[in-house]
Amino acid sequence: MPAYDLRALAGIGVRIQGRGRLICGSTADTSAMSTPSSLAVAFRTTLELFETGLDVMRQNLRRSHPAADDQEIERRLHEWLVNRPGAESGDCSGRPVDVNTRLA
Repeated sequence: MPAYDLRALAGIGVRIQGRGRLICGSTADTSAMSTPSSLAVAFRTTLELFETGLDVMRQNLRRSHPAADDQEIERRLHEWLVNRPGAESGDCSGRPVDVNTRLA
């Protein structure tokens, strides 16, 4: 099962979209975040929120599948990240980037 080390993404100028998909650029107004340190704080916050979302989904999967072991939960989490029904292109607009080919 692949590990999601989100700290490794900090230097490549992308943001996370939905279920682990990455998009380049941003539609958000970044004029208030003009210093590199404020951008870094904002990006770290984004990664922390994504990690929190993964933790929440793990808990949902544990409740839905109480007999599943840790490996099965991680497999289901990976499947949810890659193939979420109803949001195949992510939760927001942007240019989808396949993590499997982009970061391979």
